[in-house]
Amino acid sequence: VRGNWRSILSDRERKVLMEELARSRRELESELSRQDKGVWPLGQQQDPLERQEQVRQVAAEKARSVRERLARDEKSVPAPPVAPPQEQPARPFERGFLASGKGRAEEGKEKGERPLSVIERSAEESKERGNEFFKRQLWDQAAREYSSAVNLSKLSSFQKPHFAAIYLSNRAACYIRMERYPEALSDCERSLELNPSFWKAAIRAGKALMLLGNFVKALEYFERAEALQGSPVEDTAKARRMLDEVKKVEQLIETGEAERGLSCINSIIAETPNALPLKQLHARVLMACKRYEEVIPIIHELRAEVTDESASAQLDHMHAKALTGLARLSEALLKYRELMRLDPDNKDVLSDFKRVKVMSTKMTEGLDALHHQRFTQAREHFTEAADVNADNDIFLALMHSYRAQAYQKQRDELIESETFKSSAEQEVEEAKAELEKAQRRLVKGHEKLMLHTRRAEKLQAQFETDEAASEAVMDPSPPCVAPGTSSKGVWALHRAIDDACGALDRDESCVSALVARARCYAEIGDLSEAVSDYERALAVPPEKWMGRDALSPATIRVELREAQRKLEANPTDHYHVLGLGEDGQTATAEEIKRAYRKLAMKYHPDKQSHLGREVRERMERRFKQISEANSVLSSATERRLYDLKKNRQSYTRSSSSRWGSYGSTRPSSSRAAPGYGSTYSQFARSYAGGRSSSHRPSYYDDDDDGFA
Repeated sequence: VRGNWRSILSDRERKVLMEELARSRRELESELSRQDKGVWPLGQQQDPLERQEQVRQVAAEKARSVRERLARDEKSVPAPPVAPPQEQPARPFERGFLASGKGRAEEGKEKGERPLSVIERSAEESKERGNEFFKRQLWDQAAREYSSAVNLSKLSSFQKPHFAAIYLSNRAACYIRMERYPEALSDCERSLELNPSFWKAAIRAGKALMLLGNFVKALEYFERAEALQGSPVEDTAKARRMLDEVKKVEQLIETGEAERGLSCINSIIAETPNALPLKQLHARVLMACKRYEEVIPIIHELRAEVTDESASAQLDHMHAKALTGLARLSEALLKYRELMRLDPDNKDVLSDFKRVKVMSTKMTEGLDALHHQRFTQAREHFTEAADVNADNDIFLALMHSYRAQAYQKQRDELIESETFKSSAEQEVEEAKAELEKAQRRLVKGHEKLMLHTRRAEKLQAQFETDEAASEAVMDPSPPCVAPGTSSKGVWALHRAIDDACGALDRDESCVSALVARARCYAEIGDLSEAVSDYERALAVPPEKWMGRDALSPATIRVELREAQRKLEANPTDHYHVLGLGEDGQTATAEEIKRAYRKLAMKYHPDKQSHLGREVRERMERRFKQISEANSVLSSATERRLYDLKKNRQSYTRSSSSRWGSYGSTRPSSSRAAPGYGSTYSQFARSYAGGRSSSHRPSYYDDDDDGFA
């Protein structure tokens, strides 16, 4: 009932039907409410499906009763007056296009036909309203009114088939303006079925076909309209001309003159832009012209319009060919595989697929050979790939460019290899020159080594002979020898010291003897004696030694500073003086006493009376050092204070060396506090039992940085 009754019933029928439906709806709602409450005439519940079926039956009965009553009362209802249409000048494109219902009604009355029924009058009214909308170029509304008239004409009470043919033709005219050409063609064909002599429907069918690109069939309809009308149709010549143009384009494609065909097809498409066959022909022309970039968008557009599987397959084949023409072989292979899956027996697709696969394989092999610098193989592969499809200009250009890259890279590799070769040759020449120099240096060094070896052997033999022939000498080495001092040939140093002492016994201002003895002392590690001799040498007046000695005061000062630096770095240690070594702090009082007695017997002045003056003075200084060390270390209190000061001095020296590596002075925390030395000396004197300072060892002074 609710399907399409608004479009097939008149106003009066709608009104009566709406009243009946409203009354039926109220009755049904009351029955449903009683069912929900459990109150039924038969006293039983009903299934929901049965209830829905009952509702449908009641509605169908009500609609049927309404139609029967309307059919009975149809003859007694007078026809409603029709308002005369306003006179308006017809526009050129509307002359003879639309039919007037009023003229046909008057013509029917004159011929004595029966009056129009309610349904027929309603259809005529809808047609008149559609004509008004058509004149105002409101195509959508006009088509809606014509559709209402067409729907009314489908009722059994509608007995005017030539009227229905007019409605369909008028709606086709609207569809043509709305570019709905397939629907317009369908309406025209149905109109001609209802009224085969209706020439306007034939003309409109020809127009729809011409706009769809079917010029052959359009020409047939135009010729049919001319035969029915008895006069020529304006669009017949146009259809014939466009058909000739299409045939001409086909011939140009076959003869290889696709460029000329492209201009022809462009002019045809300008007149019929929505014709699917013309778009397909346009794509074929572009493919023949090798304008593949323009073909692909057209193929995408056609794929959205084509519904036939065969036509869609043809478009996919054309798309694959276009991709091949653009040298996009991987995408083309995917298309061909899809086509082979859908139609494995298509020989054209299979042939194209094999050709594209060979092209892709050869190109890939050529690129791989080019990457691995196999240039000859790469060029061969590129040439074979180009020979597979010699008509594909883009692919040929790509293969030629790859082949050119192979030649260029081969030449670049040759030039680069020659450059590396020349560089390697130059390095070899430089290495040979350096090798020759090294060989010459090796020969000279070997000769020099042999010379000095013979000389060293000779001197060593002479040295050993002199050592064997020399008399035994008293060991003048100090108890404390500086670390790292060599003991090789010490007897010669001892002899040199004895000779220097003999020279000083005869001339105490002999600077050369003082310097020689100082150097020997420095060699054996007796730095304090070396510093003393250097100072004595500098204290000699210049007039006594300038001219006799080749030494200069500047040289002596340099050697003095070096000896002082070494002495400051390794000050005299009481434990070393007594010969206790590095582990002297762990020695017991008895061990200290035994060491002192041993050295005192060796260096006591009473046992040195037979020696020269310089030797006696040297031995006296040694004895004083031994006595001083014994006096400090034999007392437990003074030994403890000495150990504290020694440890503090070693810490101060290590801090100084650590901070000195950064190029700055030591921090104030590592320096001796002001007055510490004097306070330390006073504390030592008071703690030692009040002995006078004259009996104190010389190392207790106010300078806290070292020994005196």
